[in-house]
Amino acid sequence: MTQSDQHEIASQPLTLEQQNALLQMARDAITHFVTHGRTPQYQSDDPALSQLAGVFVTLRTKTKGELPLRGCIGRVEAERP
Repeated sequence: MTQSDQHEIASQPLTLEQQNALLQMARDAITHFVTHGRTPQYQSDDPALSQLAGVFVTLRTKTKGELPLRGCIGRVEAERP
C-alpha cells in the first residue's frame, strides 16, 4: 500500500461497524489491563483500523442517571494504529 493509499484510507470517516469495533477494543483493553496489568496487542484485517491515528478516550461512570467524568487520556499525534 502506497503512502497516497494510506492517506486516502485515513481521511475517510469510519463506518458505524468500524466505530463499534474500536469501542469494543477500548473496553476490552481497559478490562484486560485491570485484570492482567498490561495492555493487549490488537491486529485488524481492516486497513482503516490499521492506520496511524490520534485517539482520545473519555471514561464516565453512570451514577444516579448522571454520567460524571471518570477520566480521559489521548494522543493528538498519530503514533500507532
